[in-house]
Amino acid sequence: MNRRKRGLALQVCAIEVHRALALLATLLFIVALLAPSLKGAAKKPKTPGLSEIHRDLLVDIPDLSVVTPQQSCRNWRWWAAVESVLAREKVPLGQEFWVDRVDGAACFDHERPLTLEKIAGEITGDYVLEDGRRVTIAATVLDGRLATLDRLILSIRAGRTSLLVWQKKAYLVQGLLFDEYVYTGGRRRFEVKEIRLREPGSDETVTFKSGDDSPDEIEGLLLITVLEK
Repeated sequence: MNRRKRGLALQVCAIEVHRALALLATLLFIVALLAPSLKGAAKKPKTPGLSEIHRDLLVDIPDLSVVTPQQSCRNWRWWAAVESVLAREKVPLGQEFWVDRVDGAACFDHERPLTLEKIAGEITGDYVLEDGRRVTIAATVLDGRLATLDRLILSIRAGRTSLLVWQKKAYLVQGLLFDEYVYTGGRRRFEVKEIRLREPGSDETVTFKSGDDSPDEIEGLLLITVLEK
């Protein structure tokens, strides 16, 4: 009788071990199936609605040519920057044209400072060029917060430079290093990391770096577009 009970107990124990092993195998199989999705979920940004982050994107104008100011005065340097922007649009209206038209051919520094708003107002309009072409120049001033970076990025990708005023100096934008945040629904946000600049009269590239330099020192940005009639 005791032998029979021991035999039954061993059979029951074997069945329970078999069930436990089967359950363990099932759990391991489920974990193996879920592992890739869990791994992918760990890499997703934690911000609600944020689906992708593209870091260190660069747009650049490698062949940017900067016109040399004919005089060292501040207004001549600014108008040389305008000439550089228009030259890429094949509009040969040089710094002499603008200095004569706006400043009476004079040389000014800080006693009669230019502003982006003044430049935008002076250059916006219709022009007949020496070769007979008719063009419309339109200028838009953006504030120093660079809130509409998408317009600047598109401009650089199209090979068009812009005029940026930083620390009271006029620069040409050559390139932009930024991070792109893509949200569900297609909304995008950009964060500037570097703005690569060229100053008329200098061969060096100057770099504005977020975190090191203050965006409050960027007075604004001038986007210039040219339409041929």
